[in-house]
Amino acid sequence: MKKILSVALVAVLLLGASVNAQARSFQDRWFHFGVKGGVTFTQATMTDFSALKNGNFTGFNAGLIFDFQPLKWLDIQPEILYVNDGMNLTGELEGIKLGNVDWSEGSIRIPINLQFGLPLLNGNIKPYIVAAPYFGFKVHDSWKSGSSEWMQIKEGNTNVFQFGIGVGAGIQLWRFQVAFKWNFAITPVFTGDVAEALKDTFGSTKLSGGEVTLGILIF
Repeated sequence: MKKILSVALVAVLLLGASVNAQARSFQDRWFHFGVKGGVTFTQATMTDFSALKNGNFTGFNAGLIFDFQPLKWLDIQPEILYVNDGMNLTGELEGIKLGNVDWSEGSIRIPINLQFGLPLLNGNIKPYIVAAPYFGFKVHDSWKSGSSEWMQIKEGNTNVFQFGIGVGAGIQLWRFQVAFKWNFAITPVFTGDVAEALKDTFGSTKLSGGEVTLGILIF
């Protein structure tokens, strides 16, 4: 019986040493590749809310992580993401009854995450803060509205290109990253006729909001 227990103890110790060695080897690499996904919460920011109810829009994001670690406390992490966000409006605007307007956008977004962290336990745990300028472009969008007038005004008048910056915080647990980030858009949603005709309200409309994500570093 003692012999069996001794063999089991040695096996556990060897397994623990192997896992620890693999963890150290993983953390010592200067490049990691992974995948991530999460939930987005966005809302339109406009000049005049007096006649409108501005609701939250819940979407998602998913994509690839390319993590470079030039220093133990610094990660430069570009990502290629598909992002679904949008806005929800109800009310009446300049004589046009909007009904319930839902705008959903799908875009390719490339944030460049600058992560400043504090490595703990040989780097297996690392809380961090992040700043992330981003750019992207619209792939498609869709509108739903009870107003035929609004549908005619908005047609073909949303911006293709996106620029903004995100700030947030997260924690890396070995290969896993859990993060929250708030994104501030720089480019407006609307261009052309909508931005001009309804500029007091929509001329500078932008999408801002948060995201909660889980990333997995595969290698």
